[in-house]
Amino acid sequence: HVYCNKTDSLLRMRHRLSSLPLQVTLYFDGWYLALLYLAELAIIIYKAIVLPYPARNLGAEIVLLFFLALIDAVRIFLGAKGNLTERRLALLLSLLFILPVFFGYLYLTLWQTYVLRVDLILLIIAFVGLALELLFGIIALWTFQRNDSLR
Repeated sequence: HVYCNKTDSLLRMRHRLSSLPLQVTLYFDGWYLALLYLAELAIIIYKAIVLPYPARNLGAEIVLLFFLALIDAVRIFLGAKGNLTERRLALLLSLLFILPVFFGYLYLTLWQTYVLRVDLILLIIAFVGLALELLFGIIALWTFQRNDSLR
């Protein structure tokens, strides 16, 4: 016969609030973004070799790409940790990092020195991932907040 008090049974009954759709989206987006940044770097090198690329623009676009990759990596990390630990602050910061990433993608889509069709395809997929993360992240935040207010 096993002793089980009320607190133990309440702890076992606690539901996980973390969002599986958000976690899956963050996981696949993390892998996709790694490939995206490698592909974008290769495309920029290709454009620099084949097209008359101003040296000043080339350096600025490579630096932008590295900063964007860094911000994206932090955003994915905060989103995953915030979701799994059910911490609203980390998840909120992840959602706030979507804004600079969105504008970085927008720059790469519209205002790069040269925009190839492959750039557009890769970035449209990245925009879709960003939109899904925003949607699932807002739902997860709402769920965490609602649960805290019920306690």
